[in-house]
Amino acid sequence: MMKRVGLLVLGAFLGGCLHAAPGEVKKEAAPAAVQAPKKLELSEASLAELIVKDKTTKQEVLAAFGSPVTVEPNQRQLSKELLATIKIALPPIARTKEFWKYNAPPFNPDGSMKSKILSAMIFIDDNGVVVDYLTSYTHVAPPQ
Repeated sequence: MMKRVGLLVLGAFLGGCLHAAPGEVKKEAAPAAVQAPKKLELSEASLAELIVKDKTTKQEVLAAFGSPVTVEPNQRQLSKELLATIKIALPPIARTKEFWKYNAPPFNPDGSMKSKILSAMIFIDDNGVVVDYLTSYTHVAPPQ
């Protein structure tokens, strides 16, 4: 009986020693709670600010806008050998490997529905660099 009480007291003592003070727990948790960078809202201004043709990488686009809605391969991309033989300036679509499509959210910050929604198509080449981009608006009929 005395051994059990002794073990219980020893266990409680060691348990109290191992318990961290509340201030220490907060200090350890603070560095681990790194906030993720905020995604940019898709707009013509944010696209113009972010994208520098033939410089911006697809990693920068992913960090800014997140994953695209769709990724479509260019079915008519010229081979690298053919591109190397052509001496004239080619349109951006000739160097495009993938088309990334993004859509802006259909709702305004106040919760009302937008009358037109921005879509962007970003052209990515074989090296993962933005070749060009296009924007368009889709008109939306108000809900009945």
